[in-house]
Amino acid sequence: MIAVADINTLWRRKPFEALSLHTPVLGLMPQDVVAAWRNKDAKPAPETARKLTTLPLTLPPGWASRLAGIVAPYLGWKIQQQARRSGEKIQGLVVTSPHYLELVKRTAPHMRTFYYCSDDYAQYADWGGTAILQKEAELARRVDHCFFVSRPLADRAVSEYGLEEGCVSVSPNATDSTFLQRSTDEQRAALHRAFPALRHPWVGVVGAINSRLDFDLIEACCSLPSVGSVVMVGPVDPTCQDEGLRRLRQNPKCVFVGPRPHGELPAWMQALDVALIPYRDTPLNRACSPMRLFDHLASGKPVVGTAFNAQMASFEPLISIGHTAREVCERVELVLKRPSEDFSPAQIAAAKLETWDHRATRMLKTMGVSLLNGQ
Repeated sequence: MIAVADINTLWRRKPFEALSLHTPVLGLMPQDVVAAWRNKDAKPAPETARKLTTLPLTLPPGWASRLAGIVAPYLGWKIQQQARRSGEKIQGLVVTSPHYLELVKRTAPHMRTFYYCSDDYAQYADWGGTAILQKEAELARRVDHCFFVSRPLADRAVSEYGLEEGCVSVSPNATDSTFLQRSTDEQRAALHRAFPALRHPWVGVVGAINSRLDFDLIEACCSLPSVGSVVMVGPVDPTCQDEGLRRLRQNPKCVFVGPRPHGELPAWMQALDVALIPYRDTPLNRACSPMRLFDHLASGKPVVGTAFNAQMASFEPLISIGHTAREVCERVELVLKRPSEDFSPAQIAAAKLETWDHRATRMLKTMGVSLLNGQ
């Protein structure tokens, strides 16, 4: 069994759900007592993988920072306790942030350890900036192997942390089979009935709506005569006070449909005439691996994005990239003017090679089949 600390977010859960189709996985879900109280009415995430066991843990405030040294023995004990209950042996530990450095210190002498890094944590508010990178560097040097979701993050580990190339892998985010399945005409028509203010052609932004997006660019797309509606599909960050977001909310051509069930997102993506990925030029965006990119590829519908994310730009010419707001708008107009097939076979074929199962298979090989099979 492989233990993972933690799978509290979708982009951390997905790779290890896929891994659990090949070997038993124990996924920790720690939260402090305040978060536990806020989420007391939330339903636990469904267990969709055959061999995934989740372990919710309620911990004191500061468990990931000032109390990390105290909490680490408890986390280790809970991992072993759960393994005994399931009749498994913990053969490896994967940690997903520098907050688990103390756990790795206690565990590394007894089993193989791995680091799975899904973002540039130095850009996270209240995570400590340079301090978190120093902790990450120590963590990366202690584990047996590091997986980073993007090349910029992996390159930093080699150039700044002093890791050997052979100890580092790039494992981007991915899509899953639900986004590759074709939605029906009725499913897509139902979206229009639910939101009658939408007018075709639709340009859509699907995913979290926060300060990582260029709202001025989205507003510029709204002004294009060829665009019927710009639809914003996803939760809006309540802390985002961007003036551009305020203007979009008042724009009659921009329709916010709110957070939608995850199972409904493939239908939204396949209903779009153009998918827009309007990332701003920030350090976080330059280093990230956009999950929405791979889901949009699987939809088979045209994708237009900004050029600031190298991983996204690497998929040209399957997607269209603009270096300025004007270029992005021009590419949106070109897509809307040209006759095209309903779904791009080339995009879909590419997406089939960018699934979570493909990522898990490569991780499995890197981590060592003999380790995972208990040989």
